[in-house]
Amino acid sequence: MKYILFLFCLVHLLACQNQGSQTNKKDITDQSIKDSDTSFDFLEKYPIKELPVIDSIVVSEYDFEKHLSTKLKEQLKLDKVLPVEQLLEQKVTISYRLNLSDQFKTIVFHYQNSEQDISGVLVNYDLTFQLIDFKKLSTYFKNNEDSKGTELISKKELSTKRYQYYTNRNEIHFKYYLFSKKGKILEKNTKSLEQLIREKKLIHTRVVNAKSGLNVRDTFGNKFLTLDYGTIVYVLDYSKDSIAIQDEGKTIWGRKVKIVLDIYKFCDDLIVPSDDINHGYIFEGFLYKTDGFYDTNSSYTGDKDDPYHYYFTSSTFLGSTSGEEANIDIREILSIKRVNLEDYHDKIVAQEKILDDQYHTKNNNQFELAFSNGTSRLFKDTVFMNSEYSPTRHYELFKQNSFENSYLIFHSFFEDSNFLLLDKTTGDTLSYFVDYPFISPNKKRIVSVKSPFSYDDGEAILELTNIDKSSFHFIINAFFINWNIPNDKYIYWLSDDEFILKVKEIEHSFSDEKNAHFFYLKFKIKV
Repeated sequence: MKYILFLFCLVHLLACQNQGSQTNKKDITDQSIKDSDTSFDFLEKYPIKELPVIDSIVVSEYDFEKHLSTKLKEQLKLDKVLPVEQLLEQKVTISYRLNLSDQFKTIVFHYQNSEQDISGVLVNYDLTFQLIDFKKLSTYFKNNEDSKGTELISKKELSTKRYQYYTNRNEIHFKYYLFSKKGKILEKNTKSLEQLIREKKLIHTRVVNAKSGLNVRDTFGNKFLTLDYGTIVYVLDYSKDSIAIQDEGKTIWGRKVKIVLDIYKFCDDLIVPSDDINHGYIFEGFLYKTDGFYDTNSSYTGDKDDPYHYYFTSSTFLGSTSGEEANIDIREILSIKRVNLEDYHDKIVAQEKILDDQYHTKNNNQFELAFSNGTSRLFKDTVFMNSEYSPTRHYELFKQNSFENSYLIFHSFFEDSNFLLLDKTTGDTLSYFVDYPFISPNKKRIVSVKSPFSYDDGEAILELTNIDKSSFHFIINAFFINWNIPNDKYIYWLSDDEFILKVKEIEHSFSDEKNAHFFYLKFKIKV
């Protein structure tokens, strides 16, 4: 009986142990399931983009209503990527993943702050999602469309893979990121366009002047591409001899020009040579003349009676070609002449003046505009810190009669400022101007002029815009070095294509204008 009782107890004990073992296994399994709920499996639903990737910050592409929770932000170590004090306020979304390496994981995030500005950030994690490194990419400011950036992810290798980005006003000087095998990011800068030309990697740049576009041909003469008017081309070589062609009854002479097709690939190939074809041929007769009649890198101090004295520029931007400086003879765009205003009194058909103190009227630091479609938009000053630079961002609703169906807003950010035009129906931004937009008598042209903030002698910025059926087409933005714009601005229109500006001799940006020497320049637009 004792033996049977002993066996019973032994069996019961073994059964209890087995049951305990099964219970433990069940607990572990449950725990694994629980862990999987907080793992990184959710990342699988985000797309992997194939290289190379060219991506732009486009507001409509980001659904911030489906932003990451605070828990997921912490799980992805975003408290170390974004400013801690703003982390909870910012809406963060995952844009896509990249397969840059088997040794680390790469995610591109975009986040939106309380001002609805959008920034991109590339983050590298190890295989257990511990943070390795990150780099902030370009930023889109809601009230400045020119801030839109473009990201280019390249598959070229220097034993690593590279991530490049450049902004709309890059002047070819762009950054690239080298990734170590462990995912550390090293930021480098490529050589500027000026360096490439100085080292004879390129000859110079030219600009297309054919309104209907310019054909690009391959080595055999086959057309495969058309360049738009105003396109910047990067010249590799010229033929020795010129040829003549007939165009609309005119004989045009020019050389055969060998050009770069993709300047970014060209810069890549200087580091990692490629056999890919990256050149084509165009006809020189449909390019603007270059600015070779003077040295743009030196200040011209010649005789003021020299008719070219008022043409000299330090930089010129033509058309909407990603903001690259155009190597053109400004005389092909404008005719400039110093005049006596009294000689043109009977020829003036419209005139306008904008006083400096109109730009900085006082308000309650914010205002709201209502639009016909039922939406509205709040414009609110922002303060970075209590200092002489406060507020950092400022808005004014500017009174004007030229744009009846639009609101004109003055916007400043630190020392930079511009004007933006908003559609009264939709609230969409129709255009930006470097300063107050003076509109021509028949509303075909817009002229904006200013002297940029500088601790050196001031320059004069002249911006021209065409109006075509309520659409705005940027023509040129030029920085003139031998004359300046007064604080109070005056324009006298002779026609849609001719106008006179009140200007002043070059002086320090902070000089007292009561001793300034003012005079008048007449401009004729040729394009």
